[in-house]
Amino acid sequence: MDTYRRGRVKRAKHGPVHFEQLIRAPVMPRGASIRNRHSPVPSPLFNGQLKHGGRGRKPQRVQRRSDAVPLTIASLFTAALLAVGMSVCTFADDAPAAPAVDSLSQSGQAPAAGPVEEYETARAGSATGADNSASRFFVGNSELPPVPPLTADVYLLIDMDTNEILAERNSEIRRPVASLTKIATALAVLALAAPDQMFEVGSEAAAMPPNRMGLIRGETLTVEELLYGLLLDSGNDAAYAIGDGVGGVDRLVAEMNKVARELHLKDTSFTNPAGFDEPGNYSTAREIAALTQFALESQPLIRSIVSTQRRILERNAGHGWYGPTNLNRMLSEYPGAFGVKTGWTEGSGYALIAASRQNGRRLMTVVLGASKHFTDASTLLDYGFGVYELRPPPRG
Repeated sequence: MDTYRRGRVKRAKHGPVHFEQLIRAPVMPRGASIRNRHSPVPSPLFNGQLKHGGRGRKPQRVQRRSDAVPLTIASLFTAALLAVGMSVCTFADDAPAAPAVDSLSQSGQAPAAGPVEEYETARAGSATGADNSASRFFVGNSELPPVPPLTADVYLLIDMDTNEILAERNSEIRRPVASLTKIATALAVLALAAPDQMFEVGSEAAAMPPNRMGLIRGETLTVEELLYGLLLDSGNDAAYAIGDGVGGVDRLVAEMNKVARELHLKDTSFTNPAGFDEPGNYSTAREIAALTQFALESQPLIRSIVSTQRRILERNAGHGWYGPTNLNRMLSEYPGAFGVKTGWTEGSGYALIAASRQNGRRLMTVVLGASKHFTDASTLLDYGFGVYELRPPPRG
């Protein structure tokens, strides 16, 4: 499909979405105190005397009523201030106040998680797959240098570990994504069949136009073998052979859309497993990035295949010899590259998802509607890794 024309793309009935508002997640300013910014308690009350709700001061014991010191106006005023302080510390917003910074060493118990800790926990969960929707991507508050000139109409550059967007243009606009669709095809077949399950090649699949793996009608291959042809050769014949094997192309496409719904991808829709230009087959740079990141993190087989430059499938009783070769030149030309997928149709232009790991950081870029997709991807990755030269190294 990367070299096949199947007519001009037709836009969805509602037309492209024209918005560029970026989703922002809360970002802590550097050097800001967790206690000062998130605790409902004014910082002056944390003076070492009002720990755990202000109960640090020990009252004097009174032996006899006649021995008690009469309250003066000044002492009454002081007592009132203390009572107000205790009320604020203990009952503000119907929740206990955050303990003082040194409360762990004083009490032996860990303090309850506050808003900052809850946010960091949510971010950590997002990075591990708890939130796989495109909405988890956020724009940091750091001032970044301008992006170098590119040929792509649409692009996105993200940090795969923090989900920070380092660069983007039109990343939320629906458009054809060509063979990047096959990432969803791979996820769908692995949800419906085991990697060692055998599929027979039907006549429709064998007659698919290029790009092709070269399948012949009547051959039998495993799902894993077909995935190599699907993701390396970008074989349209492999995509339709997979559809036949799971009980029909319609069932495969339905599963692809189910995956998109489960990932909360609201601007993604599939109508065929190859990525041909058809009304209703579209995504956005953000959502195809979210889909791809989920595939890499949840399916070791997909992660292994897209990082492979060539795989030899020896001739056997079921099929002839095949040598799927990855169309993604980034694997051999860009340092640290480990995937993931190329694409082209007349409607989409050149498309590419590329990922690289350098100095403990993983970056992913998506370019759509490009005339020099490999150059654009290399430029964006260089830009992203260059940004981090001015930042501290990642923790852990």
